This record gives sequence, structure tokens and C-alpha cells, in this order.
Amino acid sequence: MTADDVDFPAARRTFIEDDRLRPPKTVLSLAPFNGPQQVTLRIADRKGHDC
Repeated sequence: MTADDVDFPAARRTFIEDDRLRPPKTVLSLAPFNGPQQVTLRIADRKGHDC
């Protein structure tokens, strides 16, 4: 997708409908003050709000 105008509703639908584009449930945090640790990402509703 390279264009001046982005169809954000279409982009959202693409990410919602394709499981391969979804972020993982957990990630490795490399925060220097806590050291490496697995953290769980918050789930957002389809409008982007935290649940």
C-alpha cells in the first residue's frame, strides 16, 4: 500500500480478517529497568479501545 490517500476502513478490515496480520498475544519486552520478560498485550475491541 503506497499511495497518498489511505483507505483506513479497508486497512482495518484487512487486519481484522487476516489472522496472519494480527499481533501475537505475548511479546518479549526488553525494558532495561525490568530486564527481558514475556508480557501479554491488551485486547482492543474493533474500534481500537482497550477491553
